Amino acid sequence: MLVSAAPAVAPPSATPGAASAGTAVQVRLFALNDSGASGTATLTALPNGDLAVSIRSTHLVPNAAHAQHLHGSTTGMNFHCPSRSADRDHEGYLTTEEGMPDYGDIFLSLTTRGDISRASGLAVDRMPVADARGALAYDRTIPAADLPPGTVEHLPDLHIVEHGIDVNQNRRYDLDGLGESTFAAAAGLSGIPEEATDPALCGMVSGAAAGSVPVGGIAAGDGSVRTGFRYGYGGLVVLGVGVVLYRRRRASHHRDVGLLAVLVCGRLITTSPAGSPTAPIASSAAAPALGASAGIVAGDASALISGPLLPESPPARLEIPALRVAAPVAALGLEPDGTMRVPTDARTVGWFTRAPVPGSLGPAVLAGHVDYRGAAGSFARLSHLRRGAAIRITRRDGTVAVFAVDRIGRYPKSAFPAGAVYGPIDHAGLRLVTCGGDFDRDAGHYVDNVVVFASLRDSS
Repeated sequence: MLVSAAPAVAPPSATPGAASAGTAVQVRLFALNDSGASGTATLTALPNGDLAVSIRSTHLVPNAAHAQHLHGSTTGMNFHCPSRSADRDHEGYLTTEEGMPDYGDIFLSLTTRGDISRASGLAVDRMPVADARGALAYDRTIPAADLPPGTVEHLPDLHIVEHGIDVNQNRRYDLDGLGESTFAAAAGLSGIPEEATDPALCGMVSGAAAGSVPVGGIAAGDGSVRTGFRYGYGGLVVLGVGVVLYRRRRASHHRDVGLLAVLVCGRLITTSPAGSPTAPIASSAAAPALGASAGIVAGDASALISGPLLPESPPARLEIPALRVAAPVAALGLEPDGTMRVPTDARTVGWFTRAPVPGSLGPAVLAGHVDYRGAAGSFARLSHLRRGAAIRITRRDGTVAVFAVDRIGRYPKSAFPAGAVYGPIDHAGLRLVTCGGDFDRDAGHYVDNVVVFASLRDSS
């Protein structure tokens, strides 16, 4: 059935950061109408243009179908989950009509099969059904040809809404709860309970991750340059660039999340001018976590995402002023065996194309050698960086994303922290990854990875 359009919404004052193919956008679902439900969702833009949608919800009305949709648009960017103030008639429950001015009209109907347009917004026979415990699991990959233009680029601008509440606690939808649905009646469907169409959950973007995770650690050093180091540096550095939000709202408890990380392969043992070894880089195995959800209310986007976001634009140049590094950036993907492709010369830094672009929500990842074919790589001295050091990424649109180093971690390649490097974060983050430390001559590579984590601080 055709679903009525939402009331007009004023155009946005700023355009949020866009997603790119290879980005997995994380969504947290929060209860509306005191439903007691909760959930999470992941929207993954696949390399071929398809969109993979995965939703896990709990404490919904059991054994009942729950209509669910992506709401918002690719032009109106100021949509958000509604707060209680959206209950304009003050009767205690938020209806679909009251919520749509906040979260926008139906963009996609998340049906289990067949049509996904607005016309299927009330196609209850093709909506997922919660089990006897009220748990709902939904997985569907929507072909690129079926997606409206701009869907992938504007994933962070869309919201997930799941409908269906049980006001009178009888474990079903009925007219005794809130009467007949005025929303369904306006669409030409009579006898539909209001409980079935009122929203139970609304999900806002809480972070983003790489859409694909390479196999194993990163091995790009050949041990050909060891000047100034015991076994020198070796390997590849991967930069993960996170997202910069236009609205510079950063909750204080999120400041460790969404960092720039530099990973170096190997146990880095530097020598001081006197020749005595200095302490190795401090190790930190903890993955950046998404911001705590305690106290977050629907409609409070600043509690879900910290920091600014930039519009999508691929990286072109990397600069680390403290190390006097300036290097071109090339796009790199995966090898046939699933490992990350590395640059073919010592100077170039590679951007992992299955992760977000620098300045977008989530961890963008770049890679560069520490040594290669007798030449020192661009990241040969990454371990010399200090907390607060600037990393500048010039993007193809001419903007410069400025990150600051937050921490450095060292990890054995056999225990590469894929979750920390490629996993979801709630801000614009950067990951630089390389090899370094002891060089295993028999294996022909360095044994560890070092990661530098940094956060986006500014742009110009």
